[in-house]
Amino acid sequence: MRPLGFSYKKTKLVPSEVNLEKQAAFVQAFEDMMAALRDREAVYFVDAVHPQHNTRPAYAWIRTGEEREIPSNSGRKRLNLNGAMNAQNPSEILIGESERINSQSTWELYKKIEKKEHNRVCIYVISDNARYYKNKLLQEKMQNSRIKQIFLPSYSPNLNLIERLWKFMRKKAIDTEFCKSFEEFRQRILDFFNRIDQYSSELENLMSWNFHIPKSQSNFY
Repeated sequence: MRPLGFSYKKTKLVPSEVNLEKQAAFVQAFEDMMAALRDREAVYFVDAVHPQHNTRPAYAWIRTGEEREIPSNSGRKRLNLNGAMNAQNPSEILIGESERINSQSTWELYKKIEKKEHNRVCIYVISDNARYYKNKLLQEKMQNSRIKQIFLPSYSPNLNLIERLWKFMRKKAIDTEFCKSFEEFRQRILDFFNRIDQYSSELENLMSWNFHIPKSQSNFY
């Protein structure tokens, strides 16, 4: 098949409920907003992530005929992290750890953003449609803040730039080393974010505003 221009690789999962027109409209609106962004405005992508205390199998060069075994845990414990990433400078990342992700922990993250961007008059925050982002109490608190919420179209993780950061985090901090204790695992994840500047060049390439939109919904059915 290779001589015919084919390669053997995994298929890619895409939400079947995705609305391609709304995704394309968001990308255009985002590009227009960034082009018109003033000096005293900022844009952040926000999302929650829940790394499980376990090893993830990854590809590696292994001698033919041999196997490479790696230890694993039960995976029953996990971290709950709320994150925000500056769309213009992807190595500027704010992380909040909490017992659970809800409107209160989200508001704590928003206050961190406001504190960091103390000289901005308006901070656009782009998120998915999780319930805690649309919570009435959170929306009321935002009325007296400099935060302006922008919601992604439903079923659009491909448009949330911070999703790429979570994948990058798993590659750098989870796939590469086994952590026997949960506290060791937790500290390894937090250390990754504390030393995020060392990945600035990689993040600049990874977090480009080149959004992938599925080519056609006709392939879904």
